[in-house]
Amino acid sequence: MDSKDLGFCYRVAFECIGKENGIERMIHEIARRIGATVIITNIYGEIVSECDILHLRNEKENFDRKIRNLVLPNLDSGNKEVDFKLSAGSVMRPIEVKHNVEGFAVILFPGHEEKENCTEVVNVIVKAVAIELEHHKDRAWCSISMERQIVSEIVLGGKHEIGEGIHMKEKMEQSYLIPGFLLGIVRCTDHKHLGKLQSIRNQIYEKDQELLSYLSGDKLYLLFTGRKEEQKTAEFLREVGQAFGVRICVGSLFSDKEEIVSRKKFLERVMQTGTKMDPCKDFFREKECFLETICSYMMAENEFQGYYCEELERLRKEDVQKGTEFYESLKQYLLSGNNVGMAAKKLFVHRNTMIYRLQKINELLKINLNEPDTARMLLISMVLQELIDKSNKKVDEEGDLR
Repeated sequence: MDSKDLGFCYRVAFECIGKENGIERMIHEIARRIGATVIITNIYGEIVSECDILHLRNEKENFDRKIRNLVLPNLDSGNKEVDFKLSAGSVMRPIEVKHNVEGFAVILFPGHEEKENCTEVVNVIVKAVAIELEHHKDRAWCSISMERQIVSEIVLGGKHEIGEGIHMKEKMEQSYLIPGFLLGIVRCTDHKHLGKLQSIRNQIYEKDQELLSYLSGDKLYLLFTGRKEEQKTAEFLREVGQAFGVRICVGSLFSDKEEIVSRKKFLERVMQTGTKMDPCKDFFREKECFLETICSYMMAENEFQGYYCEELERLRKEDVQKGTEFYESLKQYLLSGNNVGMAAKKLFVHRNTMIYRLQKINELLKINLNEPDTARMLLISMVLQELIDKSNKKVDEEGDLR
């Protein structure tokens, strides 16, 4: 590889910076010019952009392990002067933005023979990607410390071991897992979900430096630490969701770090259940969907036998035949803890109208709505039956499509 090749790499990098898909174009042109595979990874070794002209599938599958084992032992000392050698015929350099390692550029040569000037070429790539990440609003990775990203992957990604014998160190846990936890999930289902979720993470991080985040597929998992105001954080996330057109689910405050994994799983179920109950809704609170989520577990076990189903079906038929709103009125009354005024407010009707409806419901069902055990069983039966109805409807719709 002569000086002309090196000059070509500089020119291509200069031309591609700031252009749409510029980094991808630069990688492909440089790879073809020097006859090597060029790869960009995040800090975990996961490939985010590549031109694999050598088709080195087996070698690439080991990147994440190799990169972690090279980098993680140097975290404590802050040493970045690591011999970044994946194997013979390879060159790897860290991509740094504002003194934070954001990923790596890797060049692999055919025949495992390193060519002359390869170090200069990989440095050209590293500088170009760093400039793009720093100045482009949809940069590929959030500029947070490598330690924070590693803690996020362990805690939210469920990766208890991230290298050969390397676990999250006690001082890392004490620094980043500050009690006062609040979990959130952001889901984006359009084809541009990766860029959109990365932009959302960057925006949230700029407002909250204590954030831990983990991106997986079409979901972005958020863990706020040291929280005191649950409502304030929830409202902020609601605004973010509306601005980006994504679906968001927010949990409740808790203080035990041992609960993070189980609460994350439950919050995933809250989002799944809430979406099933109301597909048009884009913001869910754990406390608002708690009953429906608990019922969804019971429904999954096929144990529901249908308490008060005959009575509830009677209410539905009455609504269909006479245009009344008894079923929804009963549901809101029970959800409000048998509070007439609160239920009337939710339904936007006068309190006297609500009282009249409840009298008629009592006459139809011939049961005491204000008896605590009866009220609980009625409400649970309503929620379970609605979940079953929606599941059956979805199955029917999928069958029609076939």
